[in-house]
Amino acid sequence: MPDGGEPVHEVLPWWQRRMPGAPVTEPWDFSAAALVNPLLPAKLRRLPGLLDRFGAVRLAPSTIGIDNARAVPWTQVTEVHTRPVGEIAAALTEDLAGQIARLVPIPGAGFATRAVTSRIVDAVSDLVTGMLRTALREHREHAQVPWRIGCRGRWKSTVLSPGLVSSAVLCLPPVATSVIATASQHGIAITAPQGRL
Repeated sequence: MPDGGEPVHEVLPWWQRRMPGAPVTEPWDFSAAALVNPLLPAKLRRLPGLLDRFGAVRLAPSTIGIDNARAVPWTQVTEVHTRPVGEIAAALTEDLAGQIARLVPIPGAGFATRAVTSRIVDAVSDLVTGMLRTALREHREHAQVPWRIGCRGRWKSTVLSPGLVSSAVLCLPPVATSVIATASQHGIAITAPQGRL
């Protein structure tokens, strides 16, 4: 519950106010940690890396970062794999509560821990559901959105695979358009799907 304690789904314009350009011209990021952090007890907010698991998308003219992976220079990105937005939305909502519960790494089994976990699960669920509704409402029915990012490493190729929240962020029309336009600007292949998820 960001800001004044209102439910996340009532503040969706918060994450829609400033979206990245297409192609991206200045650093832009979305982090679910910004929403989740106020729900945690103060001592848990300081645990390094704890909140990165909830999802983050970081775009810049020279790099892209997904979740807690290091930012990758666009010059090392080899391919952006896309999927239809409806297919991604269906896959993400199939077991939404279970996926979110697995993300919550808060140790302990006491009442306070269960209460905090419940608040986080509800907030992240509202956030993901709101983003997917927006994506489905604003995209064409079979619009392609980024799903996986192929990268060339020093020793081997890697793939940035967004988690639950990051996948929902990448479904948002301005974010999807920005990633695809920025990749195209760098001469990176955009690959449509073969088969279903």
